Amino acid sequence: MNDLSNSPRKLMRMVQVYKETQILFMAIKMNLFSYLTDFSYAEKLAQDLNWDTAEVKNCLERLVLAGLLEKQGNTYRNTPEAEQFLNCNSASYLGSYLRCWERNDCSVQLVGNKIK
Repeated sequence: MNDLSNSPRKLMRMVQVYKETQILFMAIKMNLFSYLTDFSYAEKLAQDLNWDTAEVKNCLERLVLAGLLEKQGNTYRNTPEAEQFLNCNSASYLGSYLRCWERNDCSVQLVGNKIK
């Protein structure tokens, strides 16, 4: 029996978080944030990364919605948080740490680091 007081909101949010996380992992893996210190066009980024322009635009728009990029006209750049933590040239870069969660081996790495 269907209970009309129930809502699929929680389930839909979980899917949305998963999708955002997958975009984040892909962007870190492709080093995307290191190209976006200054405003850049999607076409230029696609050329630099050897990606399809439509796919780059889609990725950039999703990162804007996630709050990791700023958009001005047809150009994009890192938010301050993305610049500090996701640009591999930053002293505070967390991309490698975040990607270990993608590979599900963070606990092994953290334990290994404590042992050393």
